[in-house]
Amino acid sequence: MTKRRDFLLTGTAGVAAGLLPATLLAGPRDLPAGPAGDGTLLSEHFRALVDGTFRFVDPLSGASASARLSAVRDGPRHPRLDQFSLLFQGEPGAAMAEGIYRMTDPTGRATDIFVIPGTREAGADYLHAEFCIIV
Repeated sequence: MTKRRDFLLTGTAGVAAGLLPATLLAGPRDLPAGPAGDGTLLSEHFRALVDGTFRFVDPLSGASASARLSAVRDGPRHPRLDQFSLLFQGEPGAAMAEGIYRMTDPTGRATDIFVIPGTREAGADYLHAEFCIIV
């Protein structure tokens, strides 16, 4: 389970990224429209894709791996923020290091995402990503 301290520390990076124009993070044609039509990924987008398989590519090495989105967890509520965590179950034996990956969802949309390794259970590695998006 994500601890409040970890959520706040990693969410800070999400806030900083949320302040940048979407074109600096990924091509606008790659992202679904947010409430302002700016291509921001929101929790609703990911909720529709739970149990879907996502592809991750390391931009430095070109190595790739797949992971199943197992949950979208809400963060603290705020009227102007969409705070949430994504929990992925990785392929057995294909551990991913912490870092930035190019993630492609089951619909073919791609964006760069910072992934943090989590626990290992029943031979599968779990990963998570934290978001704090200004809406």
